[in-house]
Amino acid sequence: MIQNGGKRQVGFRYISVVEDYFTGFIMHCKGWISVYFDPSKPALIPQLYLIRGISLYPEVSSPFFVVFLFIFLSAQLKHVQEVFLTGHSIRTWSNEQRMWMMKALTSYLFAGLEVVMEKIGLTKTSFLPTNKVDDDQQTKCYQMGIYNFKAPARFMVPLCSLYMLNVGSLIIGFGRIMQSQKWGEMLLQAFIPLFATVLHFPLLEGMVLRKDKGRVSPSVSWLSVVISTIFLSVASLLSNYY
Repeated sequence: MIQNGGKRQVGFRYISVVEDYFTGFIMHCKGWISVYFDPSKPALIPQLYLIRGISLYPEVSSPFFVVFLFIFLSAQLKHVQEVFLTGHSIRTWSNEQRMWMMKALTSYLFAGLEVVMEKIGLTKTSFLPTNKVDDDQQTKCYQMGIYNFKAPARFMVPLCSLYMLNVGSLIIGFGRIMQSQKWGEMLLQAFIPLFATVLHFPLLEGMVLRKDKGRVSPSVSWLSVVISTIFLSVASLLSNYY
């Protein structure tokens, strides 16, 4: 903010990148005053706003809708192009998309926690080799492209909980959209959990339909349903007070 005679000029700057420190010094030399602004409205995940019927994205009729659509399609089409150039099919694209999201919620999450705990002296890094012996059923599932979800519960619970959160918000959100008839206003927002639900259908298949050894453990499935239900309920209650 800078005062220029009888006029006041206000500017906004988000986050903090390396250049901003030098830029901020120059702006202060020119008379700008930094003001910390922290909105009271909490920023929650889009799925919860879908349940509440609150729009976060432009309507279909808005020119800005094309911007969001272009960003999503260009990123996905670029990935598809790279897959095709390496001689693979669209199935490889879907598998890579799934694995990227799965690793973000399991491998990267726990690796980050392990590093933090090691730095503060709560644990020591250890390496335990996993069992590489495959049985006939596991080999057959691998050749058929069927996922093996026989993993520790601490890896599967966050993954399944987030998936059930998307499924729950998709069902409740579409019900609200049909009731309010806000298709143009909520279409882009409803697409987010729809895309995640369809893309990760093998996870739902492992939780509900499959009966082989590579399925998701029933205890993990029920625990994920309970966690996602509690999260949706608490978030809905808290959103009423803001």
